[in-house]
Amino acid sequence: MEVTLQKASKLSKNLTEATKALSVSTITAVSIYSTDVDADVNKARVAFETNIEKVSAFIAASYEIRQSVSEANSRSGIDSLLTERAEVEAKEKFISNLLGRDIGVDVSRAKRQIETAIARQKAEYYGSDTVAVSVLSEDAIAELKTQLYALRRKKNDITDQLQGTNSSTKAKLSAKTVEALQSAELI
Repeated sequence: MEVTLQKASKLSKNLTEATKALSVSTITAVSIYSTDVDADVNKARVAFETNIEKVSAFIAASYEIRQSVSEANSRSGIDSLLTERAEVEAKEKFISNLLGRDIGVDVSRAKRQIETAIARQKAEYYGSDTVAVSVLSEDAIAELKTQLYALRRKKNDITDQLQGTNSSTKAKLSAKTVEALQSAELI
């Protein structure tokens, strides 16, 4: 059976959830009014063993799906796109952080503040001895913003490519995995 990478990813997640939902308790509660304690414990034991087999099958199927998706990702170039998107996101974060900081004032404004501060000091005003001056010119800030917008567009383009590739690339599932998915009522 073949499924798209999107569906394979959902199936793997759903198998994980189905695994968590199975009761694999090593203890059972037996009523003090039970007429056959051995039968009650045996019934719980059979359910336990059945669920242990299902858990094992679900885990194996989930990881087989992941392996199949990994192979398909490599074949289709998704791995490269994911790496490229990660690089773009790192650059975007770096530039966003630069622009989000208090970058100080531009040089011309800093000169005016310095002149004002010197005049105040002569009048016995004791304020700060420094002025925070931006090392970035207005042109540099504009260029950073341009780079940031370009990175965001590129990230969106990569995301679109990934979605298209994920919906068109197929992962092959073995008969054993299909059986586990059917047992979990996922297909």
